[in-house]
Amino acid sequence: DYIFEGEYYKINTKGYYRAYKPIRDSIPIFLAGVGQYMTQASAEVADGYIGHVVCTRDYLKDILLKRIKIGLKYSGKLRNDFTVSSIITCAISNDIREAIEAAKATIAFYATVRTYEPPFKMHGFEEQCIKIRDAYFERDIRSMISNVTDEMVEAFSVCGTAEQCRSKINEYKDIIDLPILSAPHYFIDSDLVMKFQNSILETFGN
Repeated sequence: DYIFEGEYYKINTKGYYRAYKPIRDSIPIFLAGVGQYMTQASAEVADGYIGHVVCTRDYLKDILLKRIKIGLKYSGKLRNDFTVSSIITCAISNDIREAIEAAKATIAFYATVRTYEPPFKMHGFEEQCIKIRDAYFERDIRSMISNVTDEMVEAFSVCGTAEQCRSKINEYKDIIDLPILSAPHYFIDSDLVMKFQNSILETFGN
């Protein structure tokens, strides 16, 4: 039985029978963030951090991990007791150009959001972001995508064959504990999205 008396909710589970044992005693709380202070807050109050797809390897390493270190110091937690994860746009294909063009579409979408500006600025992609935003307001999706350079794809995604992507994801191991792979999904056909999703499962599912 469990009784909870809160300010807004009162719970009484008298008579409730759990048919199976819980997988874990407590559910870890992860806090997502892109900015430095939200990232630091995750280390102060949560069990883990989730980076956004715009959090590049260099942005994580040079900016955010330093904030996590400060947050852990304030909270008194050890690094081993805190999980650092980040979402990574991953396009796997034997047609490498197909993978790159799909990743460009997703990067173009996120380049329109000013909240995500710091990583783009750190990498020197301010001019491209301005052009992408101008095209967005003109509803010119083709121009949005065409203004994403191959250098931006290299910074903000992992693209290539299965072997190439495995190698590139390994480069994150000294930075994050848990890579969360996400297929490109903006401005491309749903069948292509599914193809990239299945490729991720086939490549990293074992």
